Amino acid sequence: MSLSKTGIPYGDLAWNPCGAGCSNVANCPTCWARAFAARTIATSPTVRFDANQAQAAADAWGFNCGPGALCAVLDLMPEDLLPVLRGMGFERKRYMSPTMMQHALYMLRVNVRVHPRGGIPAGGVGLIRVQWDGPWMQRKDDNAWREQYRHTHWIAWNAVTGELQVFDINAICAGGWMSYAEWSNQLVPWLLNEGGLTAKGANGKFSFTHVWEVYE
Repeated sequence: MSLSKTGIPYGDLAWNPCGAGCSNVANCPTCWARAFAARTIATSPTVRFDANQAQAAADAWGFNCGPGALCAVLDLMPEDLLPVLRGMGFERKRYMSPTMMQHALYMLRVNVRVHPRGGIPAGGVGLIRVQWDGPWMQRKDDNAWREQYRHTHWIAWNAVTGELQVFDINAICAGGWMSYAEWSNQLVPWLLNEGGLTAKGANGKFSFTHVWEVYE
């Protein structure tokens, strides 16, 4: 049995799965086994969860854009990620930094190919960290990076069929996936306005700080 970075077994798939009431999910080898066994690289722009399940997970432990994008590319249910996220303290932090996302991919033994900032590959499946533009990007003080981090967002992409599709958890009521043009031209302006960023000075522009392709 191989061990993860924290020493938790990746899993013996012959073990019986724990019930939903497992009291030690973060360190339970059976729960880790279930999470690892469930994940696969999603080749079609669909997700296994709906808006009600996403909302229930959000209310229970903070499920949001980072875990949502990860579920989209690995064909997971929100609860499948809970052992990984709980082990990183996500329930307390309620955000996923690039380091946390990288660690989650490592723990699930997913290979990552890093692409240049700003561009999306012509094919494949992956994760993108979006940086919203606004007055926080012009700050030069020592705490500027913290403010910039607060104005970021995770999405997923799928270009297996040739057409670039994007998943955004904010559109889960319509399945989450849409064309890149629809996302950038329609959802982004709505998201910035509804999220209050327009009022804070968001100018509608954005950039990609991380573009990671995932593969087996």
